[in-house]
Amino acid sequence: GRVKNFTLETSMDGENWSLVFDGVLANTEMPQTAVLAEPVEAMFWRFTAKNNHYGDDFASMAEIEIVEDAQ
Repeated sequence: GRVKNFTLETSMDGENWSLVFDGVLANTEMPQTAVLAEPVEAMFWRFTAKNNHYGDDFASMAEIEIVEDAQ
């Protein structure tokens, strides 16, 4: 069940969360990128799959990598 719609949230304490990205992933096995509008300082990241491309009630993802843009 490849993830379709998802959210990314951040937190400094693991209890209070802020939404930083609400997006859609393509139905592909190729790597994909979600670029935030501005830098975010965080201790914790939460990825939430809202649905998948096949209409099932589950979703899966192999890897998530958080990187800092050096611009």
